[in-house]
Amino acid sequence: MCYRLSVIGYLLSVLGYVLSVICYRLSVICFGLCVIGYLLWVVGYLLCVIGYRLWVVGYLLSVVGYRLSVLGYVLSVVGYLLSVVGFIII
Repeated sequence: MCYRLSVIGYLLSVLGYVLSVICYRLSVICFGLCVIGYLLWVVGYLLCVIGYRLWVVGYLLSVVGYRLSVLGYVLSVVGYLLSVVGFIII
């Protein structure tokens, strides 16, 4: 009877060891996945910041472009009026 109990205890200890090794390996894998997830989050955050800054630059360039187009339109009207005045004088 004691022999059987010792064999059962030995098998249970081997099973516990195998399970502890499996849990350790899984914890290493989970830690690696956690680090990879954190790095992906950092990369996504940086891309978000870069995208926002590029959007701001694009918006400012569109405002400048709009003002330049208005200035070009005003200059073309002034040029047209000057040509009309020049035609009347000639």
